[in-house]
Amino acid sequence: CGAINSAALLLKSANPNHPKGLGNSSDVVGRNYMAHNNSALLAISKKPNLTKFGKTFAVNDYYFGADDFKFPLGHIQMLGKSDPVMYKEDAPAIAPGFALELMANHALDFWMTSEDLPNPENRVTLTKDGQIKLIYKENNLEGHQRLQKKLKWMVEHAGCESHLFPSNLYLGKKIPLAGTAHQCGTIRFGTDPKTSALDIWCRSHEVENLFVVDGSFFPSSSAVNPGLTIIAMALRVGDFIKKEIFANSTSN
Repeated sequence: CGAINSAALLLKSANPNHPKGLGNSSDVVGRNYMAHNNSALLAISKKPNLTKFGKTFAVNDYYFGADDFKFPLGHIQMLGKSDPVMYKEDAPAIAPGFALELMANHALDFWMTSEDLPNPENRVTLTKDGQIKLIYKENNLEGHQRLQKKLKWMVEHAGCESHLFPSNLYLGKKIPLAGTAHQCGTIRFGTDPKTSALDIWCRSHEVENLFVVDGSFFPSSSAVNPGLTIIAMALRVGDFIKKEIFANSTSN
Protein backbone atom coordinates (compact mmCIF):
# COMPACT_ATOMS: atom_id res chain seq x y z
CA CYS A 1 0.00 0.00 0.00
CA GLY A 2 2.75 2.47 0.91
CA ALA A 3 3.14 4.45 4.11
CA ILE A 4 0.16 6.71 3.41
CA ASN A 5 -2.39 4.09 2.42
CA SER A 6 -1.24 1.49 4.95
CA ALA A 7 -1.72 3.97 7.77
CA ALA A 8 -5.09 5.01 6.37
CA LEU A 9 -6.16 1.36 6.13
CA LEU A 10 -5.39 0.75 9.80
CA LEU A 11 -7.09 3.98 10.84
CA LYS A 12 -10.17 3.05 8.81
CA SER A 13 -10.21 -0.36 10.53
CA ALA A 14 -11.11 1.10 13.93
CA ASN A 15 -13.52 -1.04 15.92
CA PRO A 16 -14.62 -1.43 19.56
CA ASN A 17 -11.44 -3.36 20.38
CA HIS A 18 -9.22 -0.87 18.53
CA PRO A 19 -11.01 2.50 18.78
CA LYS A 20 -8.01 4.53 17.51
CA GLY A 21 -7.44 2.22 14.56
CA LEU A 22 -6.27 -1.35 14.18
CA GLY A 23 -3.17 -1.94 16.32
CA ASN A 24 -3.01 1.71 17.33
CA SER A 25 -3.33 1.93 21.10
CA SER A 26 0.03 3.76 21.02
CA ASP A 27 -1.51 6.44 18.76
CA VAL A 28 1.54 6.36 16.47
CA VAL A 29 -0.22 5.01 13.37
CA GLY A 30 -0.22 7.72 10.73
CA ARG A 31 2.31 9.86 12.60
CA ASN A 32 5.95 10.64 11.74
CA TYR A 33 5.33 10.75 7.99
CA MET A 34 8.57 11.26 6.04
CA ALA A 35 9.28 11.48 2.31
CA HIS A 36 12.75 13.12 2.20
CA ASN A 37 13.84 16.56 1.16
CA ASN A 38 14.29 16.01 -2.57
CA SER A 39 15.38 18.32 -5.36
CA ALA A 40 16.12 17.95 -9.04
CA LEU A 41 18.77 20.19 -10.55
CA LEU A 42 19.95 20.63 -14.12
CA ALA A 43 23.31 22.01 -15.06
CA ILE A 44 23.33 23.33 -18.62
CA SER A 45 26.68 22.96 -20.35
CA LYS A 46 27.88 24.75 -23.47
CA LYS A 47 28.86 21.37 -24.90
CA PRO A 48 26.30 18.64 -25.65
CA ASN A 49 25.65 15.80 -23.23
CA LEU A 50 24.15 13.09 -25.40
CA THR A 51 24.59 10.20 -22.97
CA LYS A 52 21.93 7.48 -22.92
CA PHE A 53 23.02 6.19 -19.51
CA GLY A 54 22.65 9.19 -17.24
CA LYS A 55 22.05 7.42 -13.93
CA THR A 56 25.58 6.09 -13.61
CA PHE A 57 27.19 7.60 -10.51
CA ALA A 58 26.47 9.10 -7.11
CA VAL A 59 28.27 11.31 -4.60
CA ASN A 60 28.07 10.47 -0.89
CA ASP A 61 31.00 12.60 0.29
CA TYR A 62 28.61 14.83 2.24
CA TYR A 63 26.26 12.13 3.49
CA PHE A 64 27.43 12.49 7.10
CA GLY A 65 28.39 16.15 6.97
CA ALA A 66 31.03 18.50 5.59
CA ASP A 67 34.03 20.48 6.79
CA ASP A 68 31.82 23.53 7.25
CA PHE A 69 28.75 21.73 8.65
CA LYS A 70 28.82 18.88 11.16
CA PHE A 71 25.36 17.51 10.41
CA PRO A 72 24.43 15.22 7.49
CA LEU A 73 23.77 16.89 4.14
CA GLY A 74 22.61 13.96 2.06
CA HIS A 75 23.07 12.10 -1.20
CA ILE A 76 23.64 13.25 -4.80
CA GLN A 77 23.09 11.08 -7.86
CA MET A 78 22.57 11.45 -11.57
CA LEU A 79 19.04 11.34 -12.93
CA GLY A 80 17.88 9.61 -16.05
CA LYS A 81 18.46 11.83 -19.07
CA SER A 82 15.84 14.55 -19.43
CA ASP A 83 14.12 15.43 -22.71
CA PRO A 84 12.12 18.36 -24.14
CA VAL A 85 8.77 16.80 -23.21
CA MET A 86 9.73 16.89 -19.53
CA TYR A 87 10.58 20.60 -19.72
CA LYS A 88 7.43 21.64 -21.53
CA GLU A 89 5.20 21.53 -18.44
CA ASP A 90 7.25 24.15 -16.57
CA ALA A 91 8.44 26.17 -19.55
CA PRO A 92 6.75 29.44 -20.58
CA ALA A 93 4.03 28.89 -23.15
CA ILE A 94 6.00 30.91 -25.70
CA ALA A 95 9.14 28.75 -25.34
CA PRO A 96 9.92 27.30 -28.79
CA GLY A 97 10.37 23.57 -29.11
CA PHE A 98 13.86 23.85 -30.58
CA ALA A 99 15.02 25.77 -27.48
CA LEU A 100 13.77 23.00 -25.18
CA GLU A 101 15.48 20.41 -27.36
CA LEU A 102 18.75 22.35 -27.28
CA MET A 103 18.46 22.63 -23.51
CA ALA A 104 17.90 18.88 -23.11
CA ASN A 105 20.89 18.07 -25.32
CA HIS A 106 23.15 20.15 -23.06
CA ALA A 107 21.67 19.14 -19.70
CA LEU A 108 23.33 17.30 -16.83
CA ASP A 109 20.58 15.97 -14.59
CA PHE A 110 21.04 15.60 -10.83
CA TRP A 111 18.87 14.37 -7.96
CA MET A 112 19.55 15.34 -4.36
CA THR A 113 18.10 13.64 -1.29
CA SER A 114 18.42 14.79 2.31
CA GLU A 115 16.83 13.29 5.39
CA ASP A 116 13.67 14.77 6.80
CA LEU A 117 13.20 14.05 10.49
CA PRO A 118 10.33 12.15 12.13
CA ASN A 119 7.79 14.56 13.55
CA PRO A 120 4.60 13.21 15.18
CA GLU A 121 2.66 16.16 13.78
CA ASN A 122 3.56 15.20 10.21
CA ARG A 123 0.87 12.63 9.76
CA VAL A 124 -1.81 10.81 7.83
CA THR A 125 -5.33 11.34 9.14
CA LEU A 126 -8.87 10.78 7.92
CA THR A 127 -11.51 13.39 7.26
CA LYS A 128 -15.05 12.96 8.58
CA ASP A 129 -16.10 11.32 5.33
CA GLY A 130 -13.15 8.91 5.38
CA GLN A 131 -10.90 10.67 2.88
CA ILE A 132 -7.14 10.61 3.42
CA LYS A 133 -5.59 13.84 4.66
CA LEU A 134 -1.82 14.36 4.70
CA ILE A 135 -0.38 16.97 7.06
CA TYR A 136 3.28 17.79 6.51
CA LYS A 137 5.59 20.62 7.51
CA GLU A 138 9.10 20.58 6.07
CA ASN A 139 12.05 20.27 8.43
CA ASN A 140 15.83 19.84 8.35
CA LEU A 141 16.09 22.11 5.31
CA GLU A 142 19.47 23.69 6.05
CA GLY A 143 21.38 20.52 5.24
CA HIS A 144 19.53 20.17 1.94
CA GLN A 145 20.19 23.78 0.99
CA ARG A 146 23.88 23.31 1.77
CA LEU A 147 23.92 20.15 -0.34
CA GLN A 148 22.56 22.11 -3.30
CA LYS A 149 25.38 24.63 -2.91
CA LYS A 150 27.94 21.80 -2.77
CA LEU A 151 26.61 20.36 -6.01
CA LYS A 152 26.68 23.73 -7.75
CA TRP A 153 30.26 24.23 -6.60
CA MET A 154 31.27 20.77 -7.84
CA VAL A 155 29.70 21.32 -11.24
CA GLU A 156 31.56 24.60 -11.62
CA HIS A 157 34.88 23.21 -10.41
CA ALA A 158 34.93 19.63 -11.73
CA GLY A 159 38.40 19.93 -13.21
CA CYS A 160 38.58 16.37 -14.57
CA GLU A 161 35.40 16.97 -16.55
CA SER A 162 35.75 20.69 -17.10
CA HIS A 163 34.83 20.44 -20.78
CA LEU A 164 31.29 19.51 -19.70
CA PHE A 165 30.62 22.36 -17.30
CA PRO A 166 31.68 25.83 -18.50
CA SER A 167 29.39 28.79 -17.72
CA ASN A 168 26.49 26.74 -16.40
CA LEU A 169 22.89 27.79 -15.91
CA TYR A 170 21.19 26.15 -12.92
CA LEU A 171 17.53 25.24 -12.85
CA GLY A 172 16.74 23.90 -9.42
CA LYS A 173 13.34 22.56 -8.38
CA LYS A 174 12.26 21.38 -4.92
CA ILE A 175 9.95 18.38 -5.08
CA PRO A 176 6.53 19.38 -3.62
CA LEU A 177 4.27 17.59 -1.12
CA ALA A 178 2.67 15.61 -3.95
CA GLY A 179 6.03 13.90 -4.55
CA THR A 180 5.40 10.95 -2.24
CA ALA A 181 7.61 8.32 -3.91
CA HIS A 182 9.82 7.95 -0.80
CA GLN A 183 6.98 7.90 1.74
CA CYS A 184 7.80 6.14 5.01
CA GLY A 185 7.49 6.18 8.79
CA THR A 186 3.77 6.08 9.55
CA ILE A 187 3.62 2.66 11.27
CA ARG A 188 7.04 2.59 12.85
CA PHE A 189 8.63 -0.50 14.31
CA GLY A 190 10.43 -0.77 17.64
CA THR A 191 10.71 -2.70 20.88
CA ASP A 192 8.38 -0.53 22.98
CA PRO A 193 4.63 -0.89 22.27
CA LYS A 194 4.09 2.55 23.79
CA THR A 195 6.13 4.28 21.09
CA SER A 196 5.81 1.93 18.12
CA ALA A 197 3.06 0.02 16.34
CA LEU A 198 5.19 -2.90 15.10
CA ASP A 199 7.84 -5.13 16.64
CA ILE A 200 11.24 -5.76 15.04
CA TRP A 201 9.64 -8.30 12.66
CA CYS A 202 7.14 -5.70 11.43
CA ARG A 203 4.38 -7.53 13.27
CA SER A 204 1.74 -5.54 15.11
CA HIS A 205 2.30 -5.44 18.86
CA GLU A 206 -1.45 -5.96 19.28
CA VAL A 207 -2.67 -8.07 16.35
CA GLU A 208 -0.69 -11.28 16.00
CA ASN A 209 -1.41 -11.94 12.33
CA LEU A 210 -0.91 -8.35 11.14
CA PHE A 211 2.39 -7.52 9.42
CA VAL A 212 3.25 -4.26 7.64
CA VAL A 213 6.26 -4.48 5.34
CA ASP A 214 6.26 -1.37 3.19
CA GLY A 215 8.00 1.91 4.00
CA SER A 216 5.71 2.45 6.98
CA PHE A 217 8.03 0.65 9.41
CA PHE A 218 10.93 3.13 9.07
CA PRO A 219 11.67 4.98 12.35
CA SER A 220 13.87 7.42 10.39
CA SER A 221 14.19 8.09 6.68
CA SER A 222 17.97 8.09 5.98
CA ALA A 223 18.89 10.00 2.81
CA VAL A 224 18.58 7.41 0.06
CA ASN A 225 15.75 5.77 -1.83
CA PRO A 226 14.04 3.38 0.63
CA GLY A 227 13.17 0.80 -2.05
CA LEU A 228 16.02 -1.67 -1.48
CA THR A 229 15.59 -1.54 2.31
CA ILE A 230 11.88 -2.29 1.89
CA ILE A 231 12.70 -5.25 -0.36
CA ALA A 232 15.30 -6.57 2.08
CA MET A 233 12.90 -6.26 5.01
CA ALA A 234 10.13 -7.97 3.05
CA LEU A 235 12.42 -10.95 2.41
CA ARG A 236 13.47 -11.02 6.07
CA VAL A 237 9.90 -10.86 7.33
CA GLY A 238 8.77 -13.38 4.73
CA ASP A 239 11.28 -15.90 6.08
CA PHE A 240 10.09 -15.17 9.61
CA ILE A 241 6.43 -15.70 8.69
CA LYS A 242 7.28 -18.92 6.87
CA LYS A 243 9.14 -20.27 9.90
CA GLU A 244 6.38 -19.18 12.26
CA ILE A 245 3.66 -20.84 10.16
CA PHE A 246 5.75 -23.97 9.74
CA ALA A 247 6.45 -24.16 13.47
CA ASN A 248 2.76 -23.72 14.32
CA SER A 249 1.59 -26.24 11.73
CA THR A 250 4.02 -28.92 12.90
CA SER A 251 3.22 -28.32 16.57
CA ASN A 252 -0.48 -28.79 15.84
